Amino acid sequence: KKDVANPMKSRPSTSLLSLDEYIEKYQNHASTCVCNAYVIEHSEHHARNGMIISSLGEDIFSLVELQMSTLHEFILGAGLLFTADGDAILAQGLSFVLRTLWFKQSHFQKHFLVDLKSCCIAANDFFRMMERAEDVLLKIENEYPHLAIAATCKWGGAGGSLPRQEAVDLITLYLNNSVAAVQYGQTFVLNSLHDSTSCDFLFGRDWEDLFRGNEVAKSLVVMLEDDLDEMEAILCNELLFKKAMDAIVRGSIKLYLSCLIEKSIRVRKKRKEKTDESGKHLPFLNPKRALRRIQGDVFEFKNLFDKYSNRHPSLCRVLDREFQVLNGIVEFL
Repeated sequence: KKDVANPMKSRPSTSLLSLDEYIEKYQNHASTCVCNAYVIEHSEHHARNGMIISSLGEDIFSLVELQMSTLHEFILGAGLLFTADGDAILAQGLSFVLRTLWFKQSHFQKHFLVDLKSCCIAANDFFRMMERAEDVLLKIENEYPHLAIAATCKWGGAGGSLPRQEAVDLITLYLNNSVAAVQYGQTFVLNSLHDSTSCDFLFGRDWEDLFRGNEVAKSLVVMLEDDLDEMEAILCNELLFKKAMDAIVRGSIKLYLSCLIEKSIRVRKKRKEKTDESGKHLPFLNPKRALRRIQGDVFEFKNLFDKYSNRHPSLCRVLDREFQVLNGIVEFL
């Protein structure tokens, strides 16, 4: 009985399948397998240092290795190894697998970004998949160096690109998706800050008059620190953490300034309505005191980020650049 789950598991005889039929079946099977590997549930693996990955990369690239082996065995069994037709089929088959990985990754990559933790795990997975793709490229170049000058393939369409270029494109995609995933995590970090009660107090009367020790900013800093510690533990390398920090530093400053701008808009609207005679809708009761509060808030945020830059010196440049802008706005006030 035919193996429905893996119709290519047994090498078909060339007497039963033409080359065109085999290439068609091979491509259909490869596409289905890769798609299934993305949609199945993936197990998590926790390292002692806190790093978390899933089985996504292993699930995908175990199939890639199987497809590459199946293709090689077919060409060997058909007596086409190191022939023009064999090279053409090999180039077409490998290119198709790599191109399928590119399209499926492009389609499914956002599927894994549902919260902060999943963004970090996806970033790790995509980065490791980039490394696995580099291994595939190295294997192709070592085992089939002659494919770099392979002739245009007449099967499966009007020619196709060479496996090496498809592999390079896939490597680039995995790296870009890894960075994009970890930077997308800042959406959940900043949404949590924005939706917090502490954020509602920013630039209000209590913030100015009651919380004299910058308690509002300190509360936000504690929330940020919890998320940053989680990301630092989960992510697999410093590059990804730096990319995350770049986004979070910019996003935090943008959120703080957005709250200040919203305060300004509310005050301006009340002034137009002429309802500020009692002083209720003036910007601040004491502008100099409010400015000190802002300077204290900036100090709290900068102090938090400096702690991480001490462990990751590559963060210093982005901190200097972003806080230079923020300090300039404060000086203007």
